[in-house]
Amino acid sequence: MQNPQPIQPHTTPSAATLRWKQHETVLASVFFIAWILHAVLLMISLKAQGVQELFMDVYRSHGIHFKYYKNVLFPQIAIGLLAYLAYLLIAWLIIPLFTAIDWKGSTAAILRKVFSGIAVLLLISWLLALGVNLITWYAHPWWFNYGHFQALALFGYNDHPMDNLSFGWWNAVKLVANYTAFFLLIRLLIRYLDRPGPKRAYRVLIVNQCTMFALIYFSVMVLVGILTGWTNSLRFIGNWFVPAIFALFMVNTYRVFPRNQSGSFWEKKMLVHLLLYSVVCTFPLFMIAGFGVSSMANVGFFVCLGVQWMITIPVSWYLFNQRKDRILQLRGVEKALVQTKADLQLLRSQINPHFLFNALNTLYGTALRENASDAAAGIQKLGDMMRFMLHDNHLDAIPLEREVEYLQNYIDLQKLRIQTQPDIQITHDIQTERCPLSIAPMLLIPFVENAFKHGISLRNPSWIRIALACEEGVIRFTVSNSVHPHQPGDPEQQHSGIGLQNVRERLALVYPGKHSLQITDDGQEFAIALTIQA
Repeated sequence: MQNPQPIQPHTTPSAATLRWKQHETVLASVFFIAWILHAVLLMISLKAQGVQELFMDVYRSHGIHFKYYKNVLFPQIAIGLLAYLAYLLIAWLIIPLFTAIDWKGSTAAILRKVFSGIAVLLLISWLLALGVNLITWYAHPWWFNYGHFQALALFGYNDHPMDNLSFGWWNAVKLVANYTAFFLLIRLLIRYLDRPGPKRAYRVLIVNQCTMFALIYFSVMVLVGILTGWTNSLRFIGNWFVPAIFALFMVNTYRVFPRNQSGSFWEKKMLVHLLLYSVVCTFPLFMIAGFGVSSMANVGFFVCLGVQWMITIPVSWYLFNQRKDRILQLRGVEKALVQTKADLQLLRSQINPHFLFNALNTLYGTALRENASDAAAGIQKLGDMMRFMLHDNHLDAIPLEREVEYLQNYIDLQKLRIQTQPDIQITHDIQTERCPLSIAPMLLIPFVENAFKHGISLRNPSWIRIALACEEGVIRFTVSNSVHPHQPGDPEQQHSGIGLQNVRERLALVYPGKHSLQITDDGQEFAIALTIQA
């Protein structure tokens, strides 16, 4: 564990991926299609008299020949297309430019990428302003106070669009910059939700369901509104009832019900939470609608609350029980994967072949020199260690004295290997008599193993100090060793044990918030100090 490398975030294999960007793009495409559909349906619904009243008379009064396709349909479709293309360029070009910046890199590289992103942003703004000027030249929206060309109002009144091509460019810059900032915030939120960790798959599941609901909800709202129109009652239900019901469904499914220990619907604590969350998910939406002011909002709140209690809660409970196994598995599956991976790496690397060869060679040499008593003792210790790895290592926790036995056997075997080297000093002070504490198996040995690997030199004076104490529910463990550079061809150079990252991962999993690990390396001494609240 000498010269530890920077710790990289640990990821576990998971097929779960956030679909936010795909859902967002599909939703933007739905809005664009709806925009075109609205323009076409408006053209079909207008009779000749309607066209004359709305557009033709105004154009003729200003001495301009009028054609619906050129002066109305093209500008309406073009402004929708322009907005859609601007979204695609922002989401798929500008945002990746900014999110790809390595803020820990060189200043020159950061500035280069920042200026590249800004340059692309300004270019998109310029093209957007040019497109708006062209559309404005055909539509003359100021004659209608932007009545059928509301999107153009964002860029101001430009009654000579082809004479002043830069008109609206600054407004386009502000618009594109605001949308870029908004999408950057969304991407940062997504990156936070997609961060590696034990609950990543669980978060991804919830976010994907929320974004899929948003995609379906807004798509239905837009298309139904265009095709059939919305009555006040239908619009009220769509705007306030549906989001409130979905919010409570998600809270119940992924927060309230999974915490129910008894499995009974009538658990008192869960019922209190259900009533509380039904109000929390319903009230904010109706506050926006005018609760306390609007009679429709007042009545709607209590009607929606009744629907929550009589329909949403029972249905969500039924669906939760149908999918309970998968939902509960997702809450802990990645923690199990991390633990399994850590255990596998531990088994693969803890007693590596080089140590086994050294130990066996030492036992063989000792047997030749003496009456085989030391060899027999060494073989017995090695057998005890292998027995520990085969049996106790699979348990979640073992008595501390069993871990100490393994440590002692390991230390004794290493001493046997280096007993002919007078310049090597191994001291250990282990005070765990009558200690009632338990510990995760093979949690301490990596530090000792690495001390022997990196702290022992057959050419230079070397030392290792090990101390273990148990007091008032706390395990204190320290290991320090001399530091020596690896010699060329040293087989141990490519075998560094399970590594600092794996040890920290196991500690974080088994003792979250109940341990501290301090590591120091001054070039002459490498030391670790571990404290565990067992």
